[in-house]
Amino acid sequence: MIVGECYICGRPAMHVCKLCGRAVCNEHYIASLGLCVRCAGKGEEKSPISH
Repeated sequence: MIVGECYICGRPAMHVCKLCGRAVCNEHYIASLGLCVRCAGKGEEKSPISH
């Protein structure tokens, strides 16, 4: 079921992010987290690069 238009790319959205509540397409949705890629990115900690 299409729930609207993806707020990131404008394609038909099949999912709703459980954090921000915005509609997103399959490409911009992380099913394992139930989040859009933008909300999922906010929660990731940046680890320092070790050489």
